[in-house]
Formats: sequence, structure tokens, C-alpha cells
Amino acid sequence: MRFLPLIILFWAELIYAEPPNFTPISFAIETNSGEHRFHGELAVTPQQTAYGLMFRTEISDNYAMIFDFVTPRHASFWMKNTLLNLDMIFVRSNGVIANIISNVPALSLDQRRSHGKVRWVIEIKANQVKNLGIKTGDRLKL
Repeated sequence: MRFLPLIILFWAELIYAEPPNFTPISFAIETNSGEHRFHGELAVTPQQTAYGLMFRTEISDNYAMIFDFVTPRHASFWMKNTLLNLDMIFVRSNGVIANIISNVPALSLDQRRSHGKVRWVIEIKANQVKNLGIKTGDRLKL
């Protein structure tokens, strides 16, 4: 029985060995300085959400992974097997940005949480939030 946690960990790593198929998506974030367009992938299923941006070595400035929980909930993310620093944008069901966590370090197991219930979480290249002037209260346009 003492090896059970190791077996479970090994099995979980095997699940993530093959990336899931993501749906392509385009959207914008509306800010005071204008509309900023992103193109990327949509994660909806538990497998897609668990895998996210793991093992990627680069993404473009206008790339985004958007996680859709469909039903709003408190969201918590970590950076296990994520090789890039990222900005995380937590968005309420009305499309308004609830909170932002900038420059989240790669490979960190620290939990990053939403402020209240959110429907979407957007991950973009680190420092893009600052570069584009994205702020809490700005709006997601799908």
C-alpha cells in the first residue's frame, strides 16, 4: 500500500503524455486603450483543462489558452509541467475581468486563485497584461 501514491502519480503522468485536441478560438479583450485580439485554443474538458499549456516551449504574443468552466466556480491553477511564465486572467460569467495574476513562474506548484466565481481563465504570455494595459474591470469579447 505504501507504493500506491507513486503508482497513482506515474499513472497521472501517463495520462498527460499525449496532448488532447483543443478547439481553435479567437477573441478580444476590450480595454481603455482599445481592443486586443488573441488567437489560440479552448479548453473545456477535464483532460484539456488539466493539460493546458504543459510542455510548450514558446507561444506568440497574441496566443491565448482560454479555459471555459461553463458553470462559474472558484478557479485554482498551478504551473506543473508548464515551461513558460504566464499571465493569468480570471473572468466572471458577465465577461468582466475579476482579477489578474501576472508573470506566474514556470513549473510552480503554488496555487493561483480567482477572486470569487469565474467562468473563464485566460493564460497568455508573461508580461502581455502589462504591455497591453489589460486591467481588472476590462471585458472579454468572445
